[in-house]
Amino acid sequence: MTKQWRGRVVVIVILLAGVAGLYAWPRYLSPSARLARSRGFDPIKYSSVRALQAEAVGGAAFTGQKLAELERLACDDDPFIAARALTALRGAAGSDQATAAQDIARDKLNSDHPLVRIYALNTLAKLKASDTRESAERMMKDPNVDVRNTAQRILAKSL
Repeated sequence: MTKQWRGRVVVIVILLAGVAGLYAWPRYLSPSARLARSRGFDPIKYSSVRALQAEAVGGAAFTGQKLAELERLACDDDPFIAARALTALRGAAGSDQATAAQDIARDKLNSDHPLVRIYALNTLAKLKASDTRESAERMMKDPNVDVRNTAQRILAKSL
């Protein structure tokens, strides 16, 4: 192989490695992805939900696609991913997507995991859903003490 070809091959390999690195960074190599793996989370879901949360905190309006992604993440088997998705849904307060976000949160009030039920109830309260008080009263009968305490706090604030 001549020097000219070797140089071209090296440049191509470097370019391919750079492109692969740009793709892999947010999903596998970023601090967020490494943190997710260290805690046993799926790094792709974790990175996605964190990015959506950051957008919600920044005040970005949710598109239908982002809302569908948040709904999918709120239904995740991992309660921490679902709780983060419900937190991100709070960013829909006062927007056209608030009703859809409330529906997603209402659906998660029946989750098997108490953490998800807590975040769903808090999300309904933040979104100022009309049935927040009724939901909180119903959650006062929840078998988990933390869910009942959250419901009690929300009821106290609504008085």
